[in-house]
Amino acid sequence: MNFYINRAGNFRFPKADEDASTNTNQGLKTQKGVSYEAGIKKNTDQYSGKINIYLLNLVNEITFDPTQTPDHPWGTNRNLPPTTRQGASVSFTNKMTDQLSFGGQYNAVNAKFQSGVNKGNRIPLVSENILLAHLNYQCTENWAIYSEAVFTGSQYPANDDANVNGTIGGYTTYNMNFRYHKKWLEVSFRINNIFNKYYYFYTVYTPGLDTESLYPAPGRSMVITVKYEII
Repeated sequence: MNFYINRAGNFRFPKADEDASTNTNQGLKTQKGVSYEAGIKKNTDQYSGKINIYLLNLVNEITFDPTQTPDHPWGTNRNLPPTTRQGASVSFTNKMTDQLSFGGQYNAVNAKFQSGVNKGNRIPLVSENILLAHLNYQCTENWAIYSEAVFTGSQYPANDDANVNGTIGGYTTYNMNFRYHKKWLEVSFRINNIFNKYYYFYTVYTPGLDTESLYPAPGRSMVITVKYEII
């Protein structure tokens, strides 16, 4: 069993295209932050698990403002007031047999504004809860099947810094992947959103008009990936 404690500083300069599209003449400020985390992890031949808690403080967090105006029909970028994210995550994988294993991960985060007129409000587009459960079955030496269920919790729409429009409800999607691997060849067939769940992937609140725009997520989709290594 391993224990760890970390502290790290971070920063992000605005990209050229972000700085070119702002709603002020001063440009974007550099995003700066400090993070703290502590946790426990354990790995064995049959089981692996990890518990992690963290605190992230950001100043001048860069975010996209999708509000359309005559001068900026594609939206703008802006700096947020100081923000904080307190969270925890728990993950595990259990190998039941040589062929079958299952696991899961739970992430909880309390993301809020630290100061300003919206102090204490939730940061838009951040879900408080995300839960994932997965099952992996090695059918043969070459064939494997992976399935997962992902729950994404409610969140406030973009631009609703004041938290006045209400949250968009959470949703659960189910995905599956079939994988074939032999020597230098790997082929995978992935099905996303198996049950064709309808939900909103992105939402935008326009404070001046008190309106909300809803952008539906893709329905069921399939992806085939082929990899071949030449040695």
